[in-house]
Amino acid sequence: MYFYNLGKVAFAFIFCMLAFAFFLPSIISTGEQARYTSATVPLSCTTGATANSCNVQLQTSGGVPSPSANTTMEGITVTEQTPAVVDRTTSTILSNDQSYITISSLTSNTTYTFNVTYPQINAGIGTGLNSLLRALPLLVVIGMAVVLVLGGGRWLSAS
Repeated sequence: MYFYNLGKVAFAFIFCMLAFAFFLPSIISTGEQARYTSATVPLSCTTGATANSCNVQLQTSGGVPSPSANTTMEGITVTEQTPAVVDRTTSTILSNDQSYITISSLTSNTTYTFNVTYPQINAGIGTGLNSLLRALPLLVVIGMAVVLVLGGGRWLSAS
């Protein structure tokens, strides 16, 4: 009888994981839509006499500082508009606090204008909630596994 119940618990576990895999894309897209909106913002900087890079603060089109929703360069593109039209994405890095980008391989004593597209954190979403929403799919998987293991274990021990 024990192995019969163990088989039912295993079947329930596999069924729940398959159901979760079916709903995972909608969970991820809902979390991403709540976290950020992709925004393209014109930003500018001037390099110094000996500098070949610029630090550019990420901000809304209204000039309000707004960090990137991601901790990596995922979703960020940087296109130089003046003095020439050049894709600078590969020579750009995001700061650890996600608040500014550093664009390198520039010419000294030059003013640059860039169109920066980045995942801008939505209004009302703080950095803590942004991190929580980014981890939401993993938290759901762990939570569901814990419920199934504890529930199945209690059910097996009761029989």
